[in-house]
Amino acid sequence: MLNTFENTQTTTSRRLERERQLELMNHAANGTGPFAANTLDSHGSWDDDEIDESLMLDVEGARAAGRPEDTYPSSSYSDTSSTLTPDEARIAAMAALRAADRDHYTNQSYTERKVVSRSPERFRWSPPNVPQIDTDKMDVVDESLDEKAPSRKNQNLVKIERRSNRWMNRADGALKSVSRRTALLALMCLMALAMTIALIIGISHKRNDVANASDTAPTVTSPTEVSLAELQQRIASYVSVITEQDVSSPLVFEDPNSPQYRALLWMAQNELDATDLSADETTELICNRYGLIVLYYANIEPGDEEQFIQGTSPTSSQTQQNAYSDPRDAIADKTGETAPVNYTTMWLSTSFHCTWTGVECFSSSDSPDGAAGYGVVKSLNLTMRGLVGSILEDVPKALNDLITLDMGYNSLTGPIPNSIGSITYANQIYMGGNQLKGSIPSTIGHLVFLDDLYLQENMLTGSIPKEIGNMKELYGLGLYENQLKGAIPSSIGNLTSLYICYLDDNELSGSIPFTIAKLSNLFDFRLRNNKLIGTIPKEIGSMNRLEILYLDNNNFTGTIPSSIGELSPSLRQLHLYKNSLGGTIPDAIGLLEKLELLYLDNNELMGSLPTTMGALVNLESMYIFNNQLNGTLPSSLGNMAYLTNARLNNNKFIGTIPADLGSLSRLQLLFLDTNDFTGTIPTELGRLKRLEQCRLQGNKLEGSMPTSVCSLRIGDLDELFADCATQSLACQMSTCCTQCF
Repeated sequence: MLNTFENTQTTTSRRLERERQLELMNHAANGTGPFAANTLDSHGSWDDDEIDESLMLDVEGARAAGRPEDTYPSSSYSDTSSTLTPDEARIAAMAALRAADRDHYTNQSYTERKVVSRSPERFRWSPPNVPQIDTDKMDVVDESLDEKAPSRKNQNLVKIERRSNRWMNRADGALKSVSRRTALLALMCLMALAMTIALIIGISHKRNDVANASDTAPTVTSPTEVSLAELQQRIASYVSVITEQDVSSPLVFEDPNSPQYRALLWMAQNELDATDLSADETTELICNRYGLIVLYYANIEPGDEEQFIQGTSPTSSQTQQNAYSDPRDAIADKTGETAPVNYTTMWLSTSFHCTWTGVECFSSSDSPDGAAGYGVVKSLNLTMRGLVGSILEDVPKALNDLITLDMGYNSLTGPIPNSIGSITYANQIYMGGNQLKGSIPSTIGHLVFLDDLYLQENMLTGSIPKEIGNMKELYGLGLYENQLKGAIPSSIGNLTSLYICYLDDNELSGSIPFTIAKLSNLFDFRLRNNKLIGTIPKEIGSMNRLEILYLDNNNFTGTIPSSIGELSPSLRQLHLYKNSLGGTIPDAIGLLEKLELLYLDNNELMGSLPTTMGALVNLESMYIFNNQLNGTLPSSLGNMAYLTNARLNNNKFIGTIPADLGSLSRLQLLFLDTNDFTGTIPTELGRLKRLEQCRLQGNKLEGSMPTSVCSLRIGDLDELFADCATQSLACQMSTCCTQCF
């Protein structure tokens, strides 16, 4: 059975083991056993990388690494064949000190540690009843027994165990043969050793009950020490826990090539010593390790394991999301994805999963009351890791305490598992930029604590589940660039904490539900590039914190509601282009004093421009082309001091071009073509020193191009179009106009 379930091992037996190890170290102090000095770190633990080999004494006392042989007293033993190497000495010293530390830690009561589960339903735990799986018939391949690649450290451990009795016998002979002065020196060494052990126990006593996983990784049972029978017993025990917690079905373990079985085998060969953990903690530890390893084996291609470790660099399409052909869409900077992690520790390269790259486990600081179990995974950041498989149902079930799940921008396929609803404490889920298919499972509604849900840039189909309305703490929702159909569920109105909502670039139909009036905290709302119909609801005016509104490229009809003016406190971008909106532009639009972008082009708008538009003093781009607007241009347009782009072409405007347009000192683009303007071109346009493109053709203008306008060709003006092909308007092609019509 598993070491983790060997509760029959009493404290007495562990104390005897400790005394045996300490006796071994006593002999080391006399020059007859391995011992390393000055290797205790600030946490009171021994780390293999921190052993100072320059202070390592040889077992036989012949030589310490880094010192000449003649500086040591001669040894009465000449059997050099039994001399331990520095590696062997290191292992023996570490084993002794860890045994002492583990013995002390085991004696602490579990009630003092107060480690409770975040998911109480998982811990309806009882002694395992092994399912009806014939483990004797399971194809267990103990790869660790391969003689071609034996572990040096594991070999040394076996050697040390075989020599322990011989060391003790030699120590007695050595003490009898040395002088009294040497014996006195040995006694002093023993006293120093005792003080060192006391210091270890003292420091260990101060450790946190639930330590940071990366600092206190448990010891590992070496694969070379495991017999085939014991391996089968461990697998059976793991199967019992995993199936009892409903993480996996027993049937998946019948296939030795399945990710689930491969995960079991790896765990059995690299077992953690969780003797000090309670039954509930042990169950959590097993499930979390299992979930990670299943995820690993389900997302690597044979021979391409390093791809999972190293990941990939983001492509230009990933770093510039939502980049369309229309230049105005470059402003569509969408948030929500986290950056790829720095890859440091390969998965499965160490036995303790909390040290793997992208894996973060709970620590005592995360939960002062001890609610987080030992080795429980808190965050999983696998952004751009080259994952090529799918997300199996087993993974969310096993990692049901996850707070953050980030698997964005990989090559994941298959559906989102229904078990996604198992991670009920999740705050953030990022799965965008993959090739996920199928529908969004209704179980997503179980994630009532979720803050961010980003599933964009996949191939998801079906409708948005109404259960999404259960996630009342949702802050960011990104479902854009999928193939979602159907209506927007009215339950979206329940998401009163929603700040960002990206449903664009799908095939959504129906109308905008009136319940959006409840989304009073919404900042960025995007429904562009869908098949939505109906009118723009007047309730949109209730979202008085809205700054960005994208409703373009749909099939909306009716008029622009006057309630749009109620968004005056915050609205900066209004995208209503490429619809079938009719009627007039409401006077209330002039209330949007913070508006920077106004896109109303490619609709069926009629009437004249309201004079109130002159109040849009912060407006930078005004696109109202391809409509049926008429009347004269209001002179108040000259108040738009920040206006950079003005496209009023392809309408039915009449009258003269207002001279007030010459006040738009920041203007770079002025398109007035294909209208019914008459009269002469005002000389005031020559004050537009930043003008780069000016199109005046397709009107009934007369006279000649003002010299002040022609002089702009010396500056930034590269394009000047006019009706100069006829006699009605004079403009020299070589020195002024760039094209005549």
